[in-house]
Parts: sequence; C-alpha cells; structure tokens
Amino acid sequence: MMKPKVIAAAIGQCVHVAGLDHFLQLCERNGWEAMSLGPAVPPERILAAIEEEVPTMVAVSYRLTADDAAPLFDFLKKGAESIQVPQPRWVFGGTLPVAEVARKSGLFERVFDGTEPPEEVEAFI
Repeated sequence: MMKPKVIAAAIGQCVHVAGLDHFLQLCERNGWEAMSLGPAVPPERILAAIEEEVPTMVAVSYRLTADDAAPLFDFLKKGAESIQVPQPRWVFGGTLPVAEVARKSGLFERVFDGTEPPEEVEAFI
C-alpha cells in the first residue's frame, strides 16, 4: 500500500518554514511521505509540483501581510481547478490575520493559525 504524500511550501515571498517543517515531521511520524518545496515558492511552482508529484495533501504557509496573501490564494484556487490530476486536500498554516484570509479564500480544508495544540494538528493528519 502506498503512503499518502504531502508537499509543503512557504508561498510567495515568505521564507518562514519552521512551522511547515514541524508539520511535515508530524506527517512523517503518522506514515506520510513528506516533501518540502522550501521557502519563497512561487504559486506556479506549487501547481507544477502537484502535477508532478500527485500529492494527497498540499500544505501552504504564509506569515507576511494578510493583504498580500489573498491574491496568492486566489491564484492557487484558480490554478487548482485546472490541474489534470486528482485534487489534493489543501491545508494552511500562518499568522492569525493571514489565517482569516485563508479561511475566506475557500481553498483550504483546514486552516491553522498557531493557537492549536499539537494534538489537534496531529489528529487532523
């Protein structure tokens, strides 16, 4: 049986990957294959990685200005609609203001804002 696969990226100009790295470690401990695309990943690269890797889940992080996040999420949502592989589950992690923008985007199945206990994150995985 194949392991589920998660790919993760800090989108746009964001270079904060500590939370993503921790999330990927939790995924690996729970039997997932985990792949990081790293910091400051253009949204186009995330969409290309979905086509290449066909992940079960995509984890996106953004910890900069909330106003700058909305266009990135819109781009991902529109791009995800046109990918030629099965749709992955989308999850987001970031600051409270950006998490609110992520919730409103309609892209993400789950949004984490850093206030959740680790057990809650692990239960989601």
